[in-house]
Amino acid sequence: MTNQPQPGATNMGKSAANMEDLAAARLLIAEIGGVDATYAMLAKTTRHWTHRRVRALWNGEAAGIRFHEMLELAQAKTAAQELANARKEHAAYVAKAARLARALELKDADFYRPDIDALGWFPR
Repeated sequence: MTNQPQPGATNMGKSAANMEDLAAARLLIAEIGGVDATYAMLAKTTRHWTHRRVRALWNGEAAGIRFHEMLELAQAKTAAQELANARKEHAAYVAKAARLARALELKDADFYRPDIDALGWFPR
């Protein structure tokens, strides 16, 4: 029996280490938020990433991944996590300011009007 590729097998000819690297890249893409979110994060910082390259990594079609690409994916993951944390903090801040404005309105709306107006750009 010869070692011929089986029909439909896409990973033939790839080493186990290379397949592990591609699996790690796919995991990073998933953690960032998928193909489109990953491409958006990478396109902000580098010019050599294409949507097709990210999609090839995601679909397991890429022949391999370079070290600098893995580093850039890891940096994009960190940036995506920082962005998500910043959005959560901002939402908490907006909610707290809205509660404060509402409390001032209930306490004495006329007396606290300048403060309420200063907080007025927050949704209530």
